[in-house]
Amino acid sequence: MSRPTPQTLDPLGGLTARYFLLATCVVAAVIAALMLWANRGDIAYGGLQAAALIVFTGALIQLIIAADPRYFPFGPVRHALIFATLVVAAALDAASRPDGIAQAGNWAPVCIAVILFLSGSFRPYDEVLVVAFVVASLVGVITYAHLGALAPATAAEQVTRAVTPILAIGAGTAGFSRVLVARVSRWQREQQLVPPSDLVAAVEVQRVRQDFVDYRVGPFLESILEAGTLTPVDAARARGLAAGLRQQMVRDAARTWLSDAVDRFEGDRTVVDALTADQRRALGAIIAELRADDSLIENSMAAVATIGPPSTLELSAALNTSGLRAAAYRAVLGSAFARARVDVVPNAVTIVAQLER
Repeated sequence: MSRPTPQTLDPLGGLTARYFLLATCVVAAVIAALMLWANRGDIAYGGLQAAALIVFTGALIQLIIAADPRYFPFGPVRHALIFATLVVAAALDAASRPDGIAQAGNWAPVCIAVILFLSGSFRPYDEVLVVAFVVASLVGVITYAHLGALAPATAAEQVTRAVTPILAIGAGTAGFSRVLVARVSRWQREQQLVPPSDLVAAVEVQRVRQDFVDYRVGPFLESILEAGTLTPVDAARARGLAAGLRQQMVRDAARTWLSDAVDRFEGDRTVVDALTADQRRALGAIIAELRADDSLIENSMAAVATIGPPSTLELSAALNTSGLRAAAYRAVLGSAFARARVDVVPNAVTIVAQLER
């Protein structure tokens, strides 16, 4: 089982962080542009600087894609690849300037520190620490290699200026990630005490059966005891009650908690029975959110379970408008299901969740 991360524990938080990520990418790009403009006289090799900017842009694009709910989760390979690309941009940025004090105008170390701040919303704290240390070490080596004949004190100052923001922000980001994972994990453990949806459905089935016995079968038997005789009408009524009870028991035996959550359920109930607690929780959250939406058309929610491989659950509903946030639905489902697709058209939404890969 993969280790928990802030994004996998709180997919909606990861979705919110994505908008912060987009804004931060813009901030990093602006910082790079301002520093480059302020130190434009230090550029000795324009082609290398252009290459640095292209590589930096590629890293930002990778980052934006990695945070997209369609590519959930933001994995360690993407994380490492993004910062490896940023280190390449830092190397090209340093190589585009003459050796010596001109290296003080490098924009790449500052932008790397800014982008590293985003890792805390997606990756575990120890991975953030490792990435920060490795990237800071490489940036320090790159900076030192281009300092030329500067005095040792000046060279140490330049290297410290390049690596300190990366290490400081990396430590702070790791702390944020650790606290977030600990708090969300504690909340989830507390939620385990809440009865699951299938147990609630079972209690409701038991209540309906009890009402049938208490208010129909019981009074009928008491009336026979009081009368002391059994008429043909009573016999016909007894047969009707017995048939009704049998039908109810057969219907309840084939019923799942999902049948009570949607208006129509079709397909193989074993697919629903095979759902994990996390999958039931995610699906239940989606259904509850749809039920609360004012645009939902009454009695239009349907679920279809198809046995695999791969087994899938399809949820559909009719809407008056198309104002649903598909990304939020996709983020929640992506945390529990192998694959999830959310299609929103003007008057309907269709959600397809795949149980296994």
